[in-house]
Amino acid sequence: MNAVLSIGIAVLNAREALELSLASIAEHLPADRVEVIIADGGSTDGTEQWLLEKQPAEHLIFGPDRGVYDAMNAMVDRSSTPYILFLGAGDRVLEGLAEVLSALPGLNEKNKGAAGLHIAGVQLDSDRADGVPAHYPARWNRGLWWRHITHHQGVMYPTDLLRTHPYDPDLKVLGDYAVDLQLFQEGVAAKLHKQTAVRAKGGGLSQRFTRELYCEEWRIKRSTVPPMVRAVTPLWLIAKFLFKRLFAWRSRR
Repeated sequence: MNAVLSIGIAVLNAREALELSLASIAEHLPADRVEVIIADGGSTDGTEQWLLEKQPAEHLIFGPDRGVYDAMNAMVDRSSTPYILFLGAGDRVLEGLAEVLSALPGLNEKNKGAAGLHIAGVQLDSDRADGVPAHYPARWNRGLWWRHITHHQGVMYPTDLLRTHPYDPDLKVLGDYAVDLQLFQEGVAAKLHKQTAVRAKGGGLSQRFTRELYCEEWRIKRSTVPPMVRAVTPLWLIAKFLFKRLFAWRSRR
């Protein structure tokens, strides 16, 4: 098997959206270079039966689970490739991902994982929340101390790295941000790609700017960001929360 990238998709009662994602993968990526791993958290819409008919059984995980980050850890454990990328049901692969795929070192190459993460751009659908950018370019810098500038649907992680840095299943929304901050603070490098690799479906939990979201962000940052940043982070989070509320209020007028 020459696959270098696993694409992990967690799904729950979203068969039609999942079909769109799988169709885009088949359209743009060579089948011998990727493996698709799907974690179904206990769907009741026929997704499980459909998957058993369409996908290799060794690439399927059926729930229940503790949530999306628990499912992502399970998909990391199931992966047999040097890199892994996570999509949501309804996200669509673009032609740019095929170009990035050709740059990933293979399983037996000497430079395996040398660049650390590989990050490409992500385009968001028009159903994204108000105030959310339409495009996230590839970024990996100190801006992560302040907000999640690196969209996870554009990040190809070395699989072994996620085995030593698993997602926290107790986090409900920002588990991917927590891992990114930890990796950045540890000095893990990233190769940035100019291509836009994925068109992401909007409306996810991270686009619901609730008080709970910012409380979770504080929980993550109080143990990861530098002391000087941590000292002003509570005020920064309050300001972000009020700004999003004001933006939403003005949009409804």
